[in-house]
Amino acid sequence: MNWIKTSKKMPPFGQAVLVVYGQHIQKITYEIIHCDNTNELRWFPHNNSDHDSADLETFDYWMPLSALPQPPEE
Repeated sequence: MNWIKTSKKMPPFGQAVLVVYGQHIQKITYEIIHCDNTNELRWFPHNNSDHDSADLETFDYWMPLSALPQPPEE
Protein backbone atom coordinates (compact mmCIF):
# COMPACT_ATOMS: atom_id res chain seq x y z
CA MET A 1 0.00 0.00 0.00
CA ASN A 2 1.09 3.56 -0.64
CA TRP A 3 0.76 6.70 1.45
CA ILE A 4 -2.03 9.03 0.28
CA LYS A 5 -1.55 12.80 0.51
CA THR A 6 -4.31 14.37 2.64
CA SER A 7 -4.54 17.36 0.28
CA LYS A 8 -5.55 15.00 -2.56
CA LYS A 9 -7.91 12.59 -0.77
CA MET A 10 -9.22 11.93 2.74
CA PRO A 11 -10.21 8.51 4.07
CA PRO A 12 -13.88 7.57 4.44
CA PHE A 13 -15.51 8.61 7.71
CA GLY A 14 -14.83 6.14 10.50
CA GLN A 15 -12.10 4.16 8.67
CA ALA A 16 -9.06 3.53 10.90
CA VAL A 17 -5.86 4.64 9.13
CA LEU A 18 -2.18 5.23 9.84
CA VAL A 19 -1.20 8.91 9.65
CA VAL A 20 2.02 10.89 9.15
CA TYR A 21 3.02 14.47 9.87
CA GLY A 22 6.45 15.60 8.72
CA GLN A 23 8.69 12.57 9.24
CA HIS A 24 6.62 11.13 12.10
CA ILE A 25 4.37 8.09 11.74
CA GLN A 26 1.82 8.08 14.53
CA LYS A 27 1.92 4.97 16.72
CA ILE A 28 -1.87 4.84 16.95
CA THR A 29 -4.56 4.78 14.29
CA TYR A 30 -6.88 7.72 13.61
CA GLU A 31 -10.23 8.16 11.91
CA ILE A 32 -12.14 11.23 10.70
CA ILE A 33 -15.19 12.07 12.81
CA HIS A 34 -17.75 14.89 12.59
CA CYS A 35 -17.92 16.86 15.85
CA ASP A 36 -21.51 17.91 16.49
CA ASN A 37 -20.64 20.49 19.14
CA THR A 38 -18.24 22.40 16.83
CA ASN A 39 -19.72 21.31 13.47
CA GLU A 40 -16.30 20.42 12.06
CA LEU A 41 -14.39 17.36 10.90
CA ARG A 42 -11.43 16.22 13.04
CA TRP A 43 -8.99 13.33 13.29
CA PHE A 44 -9.83 11.20 16.35
CA PRO A 45 -7.79 8.34 17.79
CA HIS A 46 -9.44 5.08 16.75
CA ASN A 47 -10.45 3.15 19.90
CA ASN A 48 -7.93 5.10 22.01
CA SER A 49 -9.15 7.85 24.34
CA ASP A 50 -5.67 8.53 25.78
CA HIS A 51 -4.79 10.83 22.85
CA ASP A 52 -6.34 14.13 21.76
CA SER A 53 -8.12 14.80 18.50
CA ALA A 54 -6.37 16.82 15.79
CA ASP A 55 -7.35 19.36 13.14
CA LEU A 56 -7.72 18.00 9.59
CA GLU A 57 -4.63 19.98 8.54
CA THR A 58 -2.41 18.23 11.13
CA PHE A 59 -1.43 15.18 9.09
CA ASP A 60 0.26 15.12 5.68
CA TYR A 61 -0.39 11.53 4.59
CA TRP A 62 -2.56 8.56 5.51
CA MET A 63 -2.61 4.85 4.67
CA PRO A 64 -5.48 2.39 5.02
CA LEU A 65 -4.93 -0.65 7.18
CA SER A 66 -5.23 -4.03 5.55
CA ALA A 67 -7.10 -6.77 7.37
CA LEU A 68 -5.27 -8.11 10.39
CA PRO A 69 -3.91 -11.64 10.10
CA GLN A 70 -6.09 -14.26 11.71
CA PRO A 71 -4.72 -17.10 13.84
CA PRO A 72 -4.57 -20.45 12.06
CA GLU A 73 -7.59 -22.66 12.50
CA GLU A 74 -7.04 -25.78 14.54
